[in-house]
Amino acid sequence: MLLLFCIYRGVVQLFNAVRKQQTLLEGKLSEAGPSERRREKAVQSLTKGRFLDMLKNVKVCICRIYVTVAETRACLNLC
Repeated sequence: MLLLFCIYRGVVQLFNAVRKQQTLLEGKLSEAGPSERRREKAVQSLTKGRFLDMLKNVKVCICRIYVTVAETRACLNLC
């Protein structure tokens, strides 16, 4: 049951991160205006690495203790 809960939370966090990335992109594109050069720079500024960093820094709640995803992975590797 705990595994299903963790999977559910992970999927929810992934979709929330995707939505956040999309809103950031829309905001940067609206700031860039109609200029193609500025729009390209706005798109290039949102890289895969930044998206993954955003996912790594997401706080998760496990037994009402908030930890980062990296700490959770380290804990699961030790078990």
